[in-house]
Order: sequence, then structure tokens, then C-alpha cells
Amino acid sequence: MTMVSLVYVSTAQDISPNDTDDILSYSKTNNKEKGITGILHYNEPFFLQCLEGDRKDVNVLYNKIICDERHMKPMILNYSTINKRRFTGWSMAFVQNKKVKNDAILKHSLNKNFDPL
Repeated sequence: MTMVSLVYVSTAQDISPNDTDDILSYSKTNNKEKGITGILHYNEPFFLQCLEGDRKDVNVLYNKIICDERHMKPMILNYSTINKRRFTGWSMAFVQNKKVKNDAILKHSLNKNFDPL
């Protein structure tokens, strides 16, 4: 088994608070079955997500994500082979915007609002 980490961003399309809850609930259940771990961050209008797991399973999941009409303009930021998971035990953790430090956002954005594009 080759384990990989895939990090992507996408622009959210027509997302409601219920949608993010549904995405998390679905992800936690299905990722656990596939042995995929990771985190999801949503800061209107962007998703940032890291997926970890078997290369085939991560690739299949990412292809489902890019076909999901809630994700527009998906862009892979990093795709690499890994020896060890960073998010062991998290089938899908959700990182709220208020828990992200401003200096981390400023490192990758032009202002205090997360904007990867």
C-alpha cells in the first residue's frame, strides 16, 4: 500500500450551514470505512482540505469531490507520498475559521481573510 497526502482548495458554490454539516457527517462515515484521515477547513467561500490514505482510495475520493457541484475551481496544492499520517484517528476533523491563527492565514493570503486564489 502506498500512502499519500492530498491537499486541495476549492471555491464553495451555494453552501449553507447544513451543507457543511452534511459534508462532515458523510465524510466521517465514508472515510473511516476507507481508512482515509484528514481535516476540512471552510472559510466562506473556500474549502481547504487534506486527505490521507491509500493512494487509490484518496484518488477515488478526490475525483468524487471535483465532480461535486458544491466545489468549484478545485486546485491541488500538494500531493505527496507519506510514511506517516498527520491526522491519525480523524476520519475528518473540521477546523473552524476562528481557530486558525491570523499569521498562518497571512502567510498564504494577501489579507486576514483566507483567500488561496
